[in-house]
Amino acid sequence: MKKTIFLAILIAAFVNGCAGHPLIGEEKPVGHSDGEKPSLTTIKTERGCEVEKDIRTCLGISSNTADLDVALRIAELDAKQSIVEAIQTEIRTQGLLGLSGRQADHVGRFFEAALAYVTNNIRVSGAMPHQSYWEKYSRTHYPRISYFYLGYATVRISEADYQFARNMIAEDVIKAAMEQKDKDAEHAARNAQQRLLGKK
Repeated sequence: MKKTIFLAILIAAFVNGCAGHPLIGEEKPVGHSDGEKPSLTTIKTERGCEVEKDIRTCLGISSNTADLDVALRIAELDAKQSIVEAIQTEIRTQGLLGLSGRQADHVGRFFEAALAYVTNNIRVSGAMPHQSYWEKYSRTHYPRISYFYLGYATVRISEADYQFARNMIAEDVIKAAMEQKDKDAEHAARNAQQRLLGKK
């Protein structure tokens, strides 16, 4: 009986002691920049691009960053990367159009490697910062509290500049296929370029 009472007292003391402290790992918003958070209305995901009136707007996001300037810079770079990924997807999709079986598998693997190589650290001309936004959060590590930022940024590029960059990347993929003497990949890359130029 005494053990039961003693155990109950310990549990009550523990619960009361914890009740006055925030939960470890708890995150709370503590501030944000002025204006509205950038968003894209025509896609379901938080990250990607949309086109309106010949202007392509791409959204980038950074998370869990201790420095505000770094958070916004990472978000901007992420938005620019969205442009590159959109180009990669278009070239890959058009290049694989009509292919099947082993040929599709082979060309798909080539495109994956070649696109990753030719777009590594590429700078897309004409991509300009448009909008930025940040949110500040606190995170409890009782008894300490740390802070971090979420950054959001949009980058805009004209469709003319986007199509120019896409054509240059397609050219690089064609050159890579020629260097490796891969006729199937070269033919697929040329087809992709022509389709994206509206010539096929």
